[in-house]
Amino acid sequence: MATNDSIGILNSAYLAVEFLDSFLPQNPLQQPFKDAWNYMLDNYTKFQIATWGSFLVHEMSFFLLCLPGFIFQFIPFMKKYKIQQDKPETWENQWRCFKTLMFNQFCIQLPMILGTFYFTEYYNIPYDWESMPRWYTLVALCFGCAVIEDAWHYFLHRLLHHKKLYKYIHKVHHEFVSPFGMQAEYAHPLETIILGTGFFIGIMIFCNHVILLWAWVICRLLETIDVHR
Repeated sequence: MATNDSIGILNSAYLAVEFLDSFLPQNPLQQPFKDAWNYMLDNYTKFQIATWGSFLVHEMSFFLLCLPGFIFQFIPFMKKYKIQQDKPETWENQWRCFKTLMFNQFCIQLPMILGTFYFTEYYNIPYDWESMPRWYTLVALCFGCAVIEDAWHYFLHRLLHHKKLYKYIHKVHHEFVSPFGMQAEYAHPLETIILGTGFFIGIMIFCNHVILLWAWVICRLLETIDVHR
């Protein structure tokens, strides 16, 4: 009975949002986005879109989201908002962070992303524009992914802080005493795999279009970079 009530509430909420959405003005970016999406489908294979496209979305989103915090360190007016003003990060440390990021992103994350194509093929996940979910559906699905990933991250993160494990894996992530956005993905390769697995669990459960993968990537990066700067 409780399950039926919950489903009924969710259906009612969906219909209410759909009704409100019908009153919103047409998004001026929708047509250019549609044209760009269809151009991508016409000129690239599903393998290229699911792998290199996903990797490109990750790289561009990651460094663009890190860019404001990186620039702020050179603006005197913004320095007063830095919490640890007596612990500025050096160029040497930031360069070390960048080199580790490149290794993790190309040697650890990219191979994990390569599995995306086979996942979409096996479960027949659509790529076409007509099957793309509406914005409010994407928001709801990203929220579901966030709940699952957050639970996974909480328990595995606590495990990595265990005194018998910490110095071998998670200690790498805490090498910087004054965190900055780019440090969000600075971690031991094993930690990248362990905590990164949580990102894909929600996708495996909720994915109904390849666009969800990209939307969830951006949401997750926005959250993790924000808490590290």
